[in-house]
Parts: sequence; structure tokens; C-alpha cells
Amino acid sequence: YFFFFNDTATTEIYTRSLVGSVRCVQGTDQRRVHGDSMNYWIDILKDVGLASIILFGITFCRQVKFVLCLFYMFFMATMCSYTSLYWVYPNTRASESYISCQQWWSDQLFWFLGIKKQLLPTSHPLYATRENNTLLMVNHRSLADFFIHDCITNYQASYLSRMMVALLFPGTWFCTYLDNSVWYFVRGGRGENLDDFFAWMDNNFNTKRTQRRSLIVYPEGHRNTTSDPLPLKRGMIKYSYTRKYPVQLVLAFGLEDAIKEKQFLLNTNGSTIKYWFSEPFFPEKYPTLDAYYNEISTKFSQYFYNVLALSNPKKKIPSLQNQTQHLSLIHI
Repeated sequence: YFFFFNDTATTEIYTRSLVGSVRCVQGTDQRRVHGDSMNYWIDILKDVGLASIILFGITFCRQVKFVLCLFYMFFMATMCSYTSLYWVYPNTRASESYISCQQWWSDQLFWFLGIKKQLLPTSHPLYATRENNTLLMVNHRSLADFFIHDCITNYQASYLSRMMVALLFPGTWFCTYLDNSVWYFVRGGRGENLDDFFAWMDNNFNTKRTQRRSLIVYPEGHRNTTSDPLPLKRGMIKYSYTRKYPVQLVLAFGLEDAIKEKQFLLNTNGSTIKYWFSEPFFPEKYPTLDAYYNEISTKFSQYFYNVLALSNPKKKIPSLQNQTQHLSLIHI
């Protein structure tokens, strides 16, 4: 089932790369086809990179193969996406190309892992757009979040991410820097004074390089693959309240099946991502920051359990009593 359980699965990945060379990518009235001469050489570059990973990976241990495949996904694929759009479409506006670059990379990895997406019943419509400065607060499950969340939110939002991600994946940093689609920050050291951080956030929202003015944030603070939500950090909720930016909750499950970084496993058989959007929360409707935080925190926990149950009916979900106890601990 998982890619690194056997070496024969590497043939499938190489075959997928060859099939991908005839795949079209749409964006801003552009189509990418294998017949274009520059696209042909870009596809050759991708195939050579994949072939090298496969040849070396066959003789190396699972951990090394996992790292090599991540190198392709987060370095070679990002550089190819930027290079193709820069060379093949030189007459388009830079902003259009950069938007398509981020979208192309997310879409390519989504396809590369054979991922499917399913919007769950009772979901609200996606409120965020590229222009309305909405904070999308999403549960963080896996390394795959960085491209899967882009796809399920229809490529409407930038990301807020730790600087450590940029250090680990410099190719991704380079491409996302061009259109400011990921805002990298240094974690910790600010204490209770968030004025400088909020001013930095304002600058990112207002700079001309930012083409997506909604923002994906992870309010739990780090990855959480358990069946219980973590207490939400107050920082971005406070930012939303002071700037009067609406919040929409996004709950998604199944991402941890696509990439299991702790086990060095990469699933290429097609995970199904099941996701759900909440109603938007408008800060001007709440008299205090505490009331706003408590409402979002409570709803996040309730929706977490509800969506988890919908996405995996066979999974044992904590009882209502345990959920209530968990909610009470969150607000202590």
C-alpha cells in the first residue's frame, strides 16, 4: 500500500512522470502541452530527476529513498514549475505567472501522489477569496498540508509558515518568495507583545507582491495527528479581531495518510482527503477579544470531532463526555 514497502512501486512513480508529460495544466488562460519545445525539455528534466531518484533509491534504505523523493517534490518540482512558467509564457504579466507557479506546484504534487478530494455534506461554501483578507484556520496533520490545503481551498490563500520550512526546502522558499504566497516567520521570542509581528503581517497583506490576500494559518501551533484537537493559540485570533478580518475554519482529514514523515512513508496509491468548511466568523459581532476567542476555540473543537466522525465512520471517536471534558480543559 505504501510506496516504500517494496521497490517495484518505483516503476509506478516513473510511469506517472512520463504520463504527466502529456498532461495539460490550466491557469490564467494558459495551457501546457508536451508538444511545446520548452515544455519538452522541462519534462525531460523532470524525468531525469525522477530516474536518478529511482536508480539511487533502489539500493538505499527506506529513509534515504524518502528523503530523495521529498527532494524531488519540494525542490525539483518547485523549480520546474517556476522555470516552465517563466520560459514558456514570457509575455504574460509576472503576477499571473507567479500565481500559476504556486498553483501548478500544488496541483502537480496533488496529482503525483494520486490524491482525491471529497467535500463533506453540510459544509458551508468557501468564503475566502484572493481579495477579501480572510484567515482560514486549518488543522495541521502532515507535511502534505502545504500543497493539499492549497488545492482544497481553490488556490485562494497564502500560507503562514515557520522559517524552519524555508531552511529545509530552499527550492520551495525561492518560488513562494516570488509571489509572497508563503509568509515565513521566526517562531517564539515575542512574549505578549505582538505589535511588531502584527505590523509585519500588515506589510505582507498590503505589499504588491502578495496576490492572494486570504491566509491559511494553523492555530493549533504544530502537527496534530491525534483524535483530539489541541488548544488554539491566541495570536492570529487576536490579529483577526484587531484588524476586523473574518475567520473561517477548515477541517480536513486523510492528509496524514499521504505522507507519514515519522515512519518515512509516502503513499502513491491515492489517499482521499475529506474536508469541510465552517461558517465565517466576523469579529465585529463580538464585544470582546475573549468572547471571540472562546467562540472560535469552542467551534473548532466541536467541528473537529464532527468532521472526524464524518470522514471516518469506523474510527473510534471520543465519547461526548470525554469531548466535554476536553473542551473544558481547553478553556482553563
